[in-house]
Amino acid sequence: LAQLPGPASHTVHTQLTKDAEHLDSAVSVYLQIGQQTHALDAHLQLLCQILDKEAYSQLRTREQLGYIVAAEVSTRSGVTGMRLAVQSSRAPHDVHARVEAFLVTFRQMLQDMDDTTFESYVDSLITQKLEKDRTLHVRASRLFHEIVCHTNCWNRRDLQVEELRKTSKDMLMQLYDTFIMPGAAQRRKLTSFVVGKAALEKGCFASLSPHNATLLVTRSGRCAGMSLEEARAPEGEECLASECVLGPPAETLSVHDFVTSLERFPPLR
Repeated sequence: LAQLPGPASHTVHTQLTKDAEHLDSAVSVYLQIGQQTHALDAHLQLLCQILDKEAYSQLRTREQLGYIVAAEVSTRSGVTGMRLAVQSSRAPHDVHARVEAFLVTFRQMLQDMDDTTFESYVDSLITQKLEKDRTLHVRASRLFHEIVCHTNCWNRRDLQVEELRKTSKDMLMQLYDTFIMPGAAQRRKLTSFVVGKAALEKGCFASLSPHNATLLVTRSGRCAGMSLEEARAPEGEECLASECVLGPPAETLSVHDFVTSLERFPPLR
């Protein structure tokens, strides 16, 4: 699996929705962490469980960005990361700015979380992992995932439970500050914009065409930690929102050229 570029840049992929009449756009922020370990899996899943609830409360309920707001662990071929996705009728650049602003404020919320609340999240995740597979389909999907990914760890959940029982809030803070927090030293980020009709009608993506689906733009500079007010564009200029967070365009590449230029993680053994 390819290793995303380091924190000196990040990559943005923009394309039109397949349905030309669909109003909503979607933004996916993928943060690549690294190769799986049972400890990393446990810590990242716990972090995502907390973050998903807070993201839904802030971005969907309070800011009303859109109907779908979700954070989840994304693992493939032994490499793990976190993905935060939002579906919204607002311009993708503006949604991206709000996602980055949320990630800044979430850190303080996590730091201020009391021990009782933190332990309740740990206990809840342990309970989920100790549940038996409810159907044959669920069991088969779990085992075939190990086969397809060439990991073949049949007792993965039990090993993750052992790690969860040793997990502290300081461990999650270290993970967050190293890989997730905007401006983090080892942050590796891929942002995907799927642009709907509402954003197109505002003129934000006038040059976008089906051809652009094969292109990516690398952006120079870190995604710095900024407040929502700093990241938001002036009234009536929503299409420019979060350019300061995205960074100026550095290079446009085809998806093929981009992927082939990247370093690879060591193969699974």
